[in-house]
Amino acid sequence: MLGRSVTVEMCKEEMLKAIWFTYRSDLEGLGKNTSDVGWGCMIRVGQMQLAQMLGIHKQSIHPFEKKSEDWDIIHSFHDNDANSNYGINKILNGPIAVRHGAMEGKWMYIPQIANILTELHNSKPLKGYEGLRLIVQDGGIYYSELASAMGYEVCIH
Repeated sequence: MLGRSVTVEMCKEEMLKAIWFTYRSDLEGLGKNTSDVGWGCMIRVGQMQLAQMLGIHKQSIHPFEKKSEDWDIIHSFHDNDANSNYGINKILNGPIAVRHGAMEGKWMYIPQIANILTELHNSKPLKGYEGLRLIVQDGGIYYSELASAMGYEVCIH
């Protein structure tokens, strides 16, 4: 996994550390839908990827903080809170959603959710993550561009 030999137990440990999101019901502010069942899977996958990345970034700058203290990250994905940075209402409502053709009740594509989450983060980052810039190209995130944007010297051969 990522260039390392791993055991089944190591994989289980990593899975237990991951932040997981799933479909929701009782959603507010989405028009006729009160649930994202059947159409929200790419939104939730994008949210999980961003949450995981934020957690890894947090761990890299605060290596001695316990991983269980990720409530700031988890709260930033709250769907019915107008102050959450990356909730479904922020993803589907507003100028960023319109620019990327995001619509409630419709499936999203990987580049679509990646670009929306990137723009949401870069326009109003989660407190404590202001220096972290996200870059999406062709639906993929490239390490050299990301490292360069963060001011790191890139040494890839």
